[in-house]
Amino acid sequence: NSSPFPNVRHAPFNIAIVTIIDNATSYVEYTEAMGSVGCYARIHEYEYIVITADLHFDECPHNEMFFRRHCIVASILHNYDYILFLDADIGVVNPNRTIEDYIEDNVDIVFYDRFYTFEVMAGTYLVKNTAWSRDFLNG
Repeated sequence: NSSPFPNVRHAPFNIAIVTIIDNATSYVEYTEAMGSVGCYARIHEYEYIVITADLHFDECPHNEMFFRRHCIVASILHNYDYILFLDADIGVVNPNRTIEDYIEDNVDIVFYDRFYTFEVMAGTYLVKNTAWSRDFLNG
């Protein structure tokens, strides 16, 4: 195999990568990061979805964008086995690592903590399509 990405395989799960922006977000500002995610999604056969949060105000009427985006993820989660939610400024560093590398059967949501403050981050998470996960994201 002469592919520069030797670990590429057909995704065993229906996985989407979701980035949610608002009207104030400039695509130009995040071109590199979002472009790398789009390329990564194509390589690994994931769906990459960019959603404008303001268009979903009727179904997720939270005034705070940070809450609204979790509601939006919950509202589309039933369409996928897993969703990897990424902030617009998150790019792919190692395209050889797959989302499946982070999936564990008995885990519904995977968060990460910042290495310098150890706070749990809500700007990136991997969520499994379960009733518990949807309830959690809806608050």
